[in-house]
Order: sequence, then structure tokens, then C-alpha cells
Amino acid sequence: MRPYFRLLRLPYQLQLGPIFAWGYLLGNGSLGSPEAVLRFGLVALLFHIGAFGGLTALNSFYDRDTGPVGGLWQPPPAPPRLWAFAWIVQSTGFILLLAIDWRMAVIYAAIVLLALGYSHPRTRWKGHPWASVLVVALGQGVLDFAAGALTSSGFQISAALWWGMAGATFIVIGYYPLTQLYQGEDDMARGDRTTAAVLMERGGRRGVFVWAMCFLGCGIYCNGVALTFSRHPVDALVLLLLGTLFLNYLDQYKNSSPNRLQDFRMVHNLMRVTALSFGCYVLWRLVSA
Repeated sequence: MRPYFRLLRLPYQLQLGPIFAWGYLLGNGSLGSPEAVLRFGLVALLFHIGAFGGLTALNSFYDRDTGPVGGLWQPPPAPPRLWAFAWIVQSTGFILLLAIDWRMAVIYAAIVLLALGYSHPRTRWKGHPWASVLVVALGQGVLDFAAGALTSSGFQISAALWWGMAGATFIVIGYYPLTQLYQGEDDMARGDRTTAAVLMERGGRRGVFVWAMCFLGCGIYCNGVALTFSRHPVDALVLLLLGTLFLNYLDQYKNSSPNRLQDFRMVHNLMRVTALSFGCYVLWRLVSA
């Protein structure tokens, strides 16, 4: 069973956790009671293992990757029953979530269906540069954030919520072509015209990083505005300062000439550091709320 579970790429999927937690925080969530902790933890796991883990395994079934993908530099060969395993994982998560809140189950189903259109050979939105960006922005940004917000028992729409959703979505869009830098050979072999490939054609390696820095910068700014509306202006200032250092690092890195392994390590180290640091901050705010 090890290859099956490895292809869920759980550590990679849990990097999306801070987006869910960010939505929960801005939706007036807190972790001040055992019931709130249980609900938050259970729903987060159902989304990030059931939906995102299952859809990643399904994507591996369709792609048959041999090179680096997601959080794996050398992915194992797709097992023969990976398709069935992926759907069992996704269906189990949906059934359990349906018993908790039908609205979150609808969001869950939308994520799964978007992912199916993204990977399936008949639609293959992954092979279209702008359709793929839209799917990833909706699935990993808007819907993951919305699921977190709806998990909060005190959920209400606010300016901070809208700015936070925009921030999370811009961050996802910014990272997206960076995660394709090291997958070019497999993508070309399948005939996929990815976002990173189009940006490389139009502006070279610099074009990919300019895209990333523009959208990541917008995401950092929007999240800072969300913190300001949430009455945390000092936190917003710290975020903007750290964000400036982060963008400066990307600007310096774009002028280097690394190989695929170095790009892989750089992208995933950045994703881990940013997800862990922002996730810890959000959890601290939730516990102290």
C-alpha cells in the first residue's frame, strides 16, 4: 500500500493548510474550545487528505509521471489500481463531510470536479495555460479559503474576508508556474502547453519569475489589508516587510542558472517555509482569539 499513500503526497497537500486556516480565522473562527478544535481539525483533514490528496493521486494516475512532480523528485510508478484508490479516498471524505455540513460538502465536490477536469484526458485543462491557472486559483485558492471560513461557527462576511480570499488566491496563482519549472520534460512529452512554458516562450526564465513576483506581491499586499481590517496593523506591517525580503530573494534567484533539482528544492523549500511560518502565525491568532 505504500506507493498508494505516497502518491497522495500528504506533506505537499498539507502546505495548503494555511489557506484553509486563514479563511477560518477571517471567518471569525477560534480554537477556544475542544469542540472548535475538533471541528477545525476534522474538516481540515477531510479536505486536505480526502479532496486534495485524492485528486493528486488521480492526477498521477492520468499523468504517469516519471520525473519530478508535486512534492516528489522521483515519484513511484502509478500502481494499477490507483484510480480506484483515489476515488475511494475522495468519496470517503465527501460522505464524512456531508454529515457535518452540506455547504462544505458542495465545496468539496466542486474541488474534486475541477480537479477531474484538470487531469482527465478528455478535458485536460492542465494542458491549457490559462484554463489551468483558473482551475488552480478556484480550487486551491477561493474554495479552500471558503471551506475554512464556513468551518467557523461564527462565520460572517466582512471586508477582511474578501481581502483575505483575494490574498490567498493571488499567492496560489503566483506559485503555480514556479511549480512547473522542473516539470517541463514530462509536460512536453504529454503535449501539455503549461503556464510556465508560455511564460518561458514570451520572456524566458525571467518571465516566469516576473509573473510569480507580481502575483505573490499582490497576495502579500491583500493579506496585509485583511490584517489591517482585522485590527492587526502591526502584524500587517511585519507581513509587508517580510514579504519584501521574500520577493527580493526571488528577484535575486531568477538571475541564477540552476538545474531542475535546484529549482525543485528552491520552490518546495520556499513553499514549506512560507506555509509553516504563516500557518503557525494563524494558529497562534486562533488560539489567542
